[in-house]
Amino acid sequence: KAAAHFDAVYHRGQAVAVVGGGAAGIELALALKHRLGTTHKGTTPSEARFYLCFEGTDVLPQAGSGVRRRLNQALAISDIQLVPEFKAERYGDGKLISDSGRDLKVGAVVCALGAKPQSWLLDTPLKVTEAGFLAVTDCLQSISHKNVFAVGDCADVVGQPRAKAGVYSVRQGAALFENISALMSGRP
Repeated sequence: KAAAHFDAVYHRGQAVAVVGGGAAGIELALALKHRLGTTHKGTTPSEARFYLCFEGTDVLPQAGSGVRRRLNQALAISDIQLVPEFKAERYGDGKLISDSGRDLKVGAVVCALGAKPQSWLLDTPLKVTEAGFLAVTDCLQSISHKNVFAVGDCADVVGQPRAKAGVYSVRQGAALFENISALMSGRP
């Protein structure tokens, strides 16, 4: 359904916006633009726009300048317009609106924003890291409650800082299963 919606929006000449200038936002923008641009070859209206909106001044700010330069080239070749310093605040009435009041007329929006800790964790006795994520051991076990396990974007493995990326939670799945099984059977 989502693919059909984006396809219809784009081929009606309405803009599509991806919010987030990190790796996920860039990947989504390039993949969506490629898919939408090749679905109906030759039928994409010239007025259809594709935006990549992000808070900072450059995409993927933590990457080296060479990587950013190549990403900017790939985005330009794909005719994806960069909209820096655009902290998206809300979407309504066909407009994506920033916290400063700037707006973009768009027919569809995809958000690829960074992970943020869940505020409810602060209301629990569970130990959290300075960043506010659940603090876990390298066995994915809460450092304060041995019967609680956490993986992926909700947790930080203490002493092993990692970027918040889905690939880690996928990789942690097998270890999580083994560690919960061990706890339930009384094994270390």
